[in-house]
Amino acid sequence: MKSKNLAQVLITLAIGLAFLLSWSVSCDKFNNAIEDKIREDEFEMEDVDQTAATLLSDSAVVDTSIAKNAVGVDTTGTNYIFTFTGTRKDTIPQTSITRILDSLTTYKNVVTVKDTAYLYRTSATLNNNCLSFTNGQEEEVVFYFTDYVLMEIIDASGTLIAAESDQIPVELSAGCFTIKANVPTPIVKARYAYELAPNTRYLFKIVKNDQTLADDIRGLILNK
Repeated sequence: MKSKNLAQVLITLAIGLAFLLSWSVSCDKFNNAIEDKIREDEFEMEDVDQTAATLLSDSAVVDTSIAKNAVGVDTTGTNYIFTFTGTRKDTIPQTSITRILDSLTTYKNVVTVKDTAYLYRTSATLNNNCLSFTNGQEEEVVFYFTDYVLMEIIDASGTLIAAESDQIPVELSAGCFTIKANVPTPIVKARYAYELAPNTRYLFKIVKNDQTLADDIRGLILNK
């Protein structure tokens, strides 16, 4: 009788242990699934940043149409001195934004929203480099650069438009990088988001500073 009771106890214990083991494994799977989900959500890029990461990761895909006509701008007194491909061409009052944009268009220094990276060959001696930018159909525009630069957007009235954001999302840095000297280096080093009027021209200034590494800078302009 005692052996029968002992057998029942052992069977009960075995069932209990099996249940606890099964429950533990299920909990581990559940926790891992939750952690994976959190990790996926935490590092999931916005669609516009995903597009930028894909396009800027391919260094061979670049529009060089404006490279030969890069513009350096030196502010002297009340005028902008425009130098195209090393030759001084125009002196325009800095308040005459329309004339500046027309001059930039004449020398084909025009960019717009497109699914191809640009190559900006900026001046080796001047920090301010200007382009005429025409927005597309959407109000939200994001500018990406592969170097440390500042930027300005000025409308036809001469008003400096403030960026909505100048932050680089951690998801973009984590998902778009190259390896240099065994160290991961983010490809996108500057990102600016704006709300701009659709189908409108703006003066677009790339401003180099002490952190800028090179004169040739790849960039991308996308609607969000």
